[in-house]
Amino acid sequence: MKPAILVTGYVLGAMVLAACEPNPNRPGTQPAAGSAMSLRALPAGVDVQAGRLSLAQFAKVLADWDESVQAQALEVEIAKQQSIGARGQFEPIFYADISRAGERRQTSAADFLSMGTGTDANGTPFPYEEYGTTGKLGVELKDSYGISVNLYYEMGQITNSLQSSAALPSPERNAALGVSVKAPLAKNSGKVVNTSSVVVADIDKSIAEETVRLIKTQRLFDGIKTYIFVQRAQSRVHWRQQTANLAARHHTELQEQVAQGILGQSALTQAASEMAERRAALTLAQQELNEQIAALQIFFLALDHGAADGKWMPSQGLSLLPAKQLSSAALPPLDQVYARRPESRINALRIQREEVMRLVAENQTLPEANLVLDLKKTQLSGETIPFRDVFNADNPYQNWRIGFEFRRGLGGNITEKAEYQAAILREKQAELTMKAYRQRVAGELNGIGSILDRARENLRYQNEIIAAQEQLLRTEQANASSGNSSAIDVLRSQINLSIAKEARADAIAQLNLSSYLASQVDGSLLTRMGLE
Repeated sequence: MKPAILVTGYVLGAMVLAACEPNPNRPGTQPAAGSAMSLRALPAGVDVQAGRLSLAQFAKVLADWDESVQAQALEVEIAKQQSIGARGQFEPIFYADISRAGERRQTSAADFLSMGTGTDANGTPFPYEEYGTTGKLGVELKDSYGISVNLYYEMGQITNSLQSSAALPSPERNAALGVSVKAPLAKNSGKVVNTSSVVVADIDKSIAEETVRLIKTQRLFDGIKTYIFVQRAQSRVHWRQQTANLAARHHTELQEQVAQGILGQSALTQAASEMAERRAALTLAQQELNEQIAALQIFFLALDHGAADGKWMPSQGLSLLPAKQLSSAALPPLDQVYARRPESRINALRIQREEVMRLVAENQTLPEANLVLDLKKTQLSGETIPFRDVFNADNPYQNWRIGFEFRRGLGGNITEKAEYQAAILREKQAELTMKAYRQRVAGELNGIGSILDRARENLRYQNEIIAAQEQLLRTEQANASSGNSSAIDVLRSQINLSIAKEARADAIAQLNLSSYLASQVDGSLLTRMGLE
């Protein structure tokens, strides 16, 4: 049994060594995906206690904490693991097996005449007995051109009932060292086909990364829009509060003049109606502010409880952005915008992927033709056979085979040809999608230019209205000082000016929002907010 123990020892030892071999692709050696996506600290300068943050700080919070962005970032991590897994197809595979088998059977007439097992006292042939232990270990590998190689070493020992009668050693020991090679010549041959899964996995990883940029841009603009809407609602509350106060003073002033008989009751009734209208407008503005503040808090739900439970507000009031960010003349040309947009890169990557899949599908239409080579050196002995004796050039015993395999559908590989035509159509579809998207970008670029121009024109009109209202107010104040006008006329001018300033604040909010929309359209929003 000593050889059997040696065989077992060889196999088990090889298996242990293989298990201990470092493997960078083993899951335990990779950092957990969750650790890569651990929540980050809030940006510097954020006042957590006061719950105030600037637009730049808010953008950083969205980029790091938004759950939609984090979910897509996990897709990148998944794609990285799939890319590693795709390369695993070229990982050499170590295998080992050991088995013990035996048989005891009656000897037929043919076996008796051929093997000469002998007979007992009654002339009955002795039964045939055989017991053996075999072991095999080897390495299988495949290269990037599709050539597969199996390098192996076999060991075994056999004890049977013929060895003693043949005056041969018992047990007999055998060993063999062999290699099998299979090289595809048509179907499944070539680097393009055999590395396609790696290339596609890398493309999918790039698509996932660009999708992160896309979602981050979309969520960032949604957040900026809500942030500006809160600023606009705050401004509306401010100006409507001022207007309501002025309307109340106007009503009080009219009450005094009606009591003195200077004006009739109808003027007081109209003033009371206007005062109620201003108060109702203030209530609506306060309600809108509460709604916009609530909408803003949604973007902070991913924060830890200490930060998410607070009431977050803009740290800045509504103010006009720099003029260079408000001009349609500053928009880049179409080619530059198209190159910046993550959707363009995604479409380009999809075309690359479909091109790879088309090449693979084209290869699959070829017949399967393989060159096969088997070579094995063997040795048989009654003693333990060292490995070097089998491999020695003086060992003349060997088996070899060279062959050619061929397979092809009688209909010309109908399924594969249909899949190839489908792959051609999918590639064409991806190209048309990319062209259609370019047209869409051109339309968006043209549209945002018009939006910016209209918003700037609206703000210019509002500034002109305010200038006119301020001039009227100065005139009324001068007339009131000279006795040619009353305090009521001054209050009316002040109310009209306050209403005009509210309209200008709305125009500023719209122009600022149009500016950020332009950055989203031209693909520069992440760069503008310091996130790239």
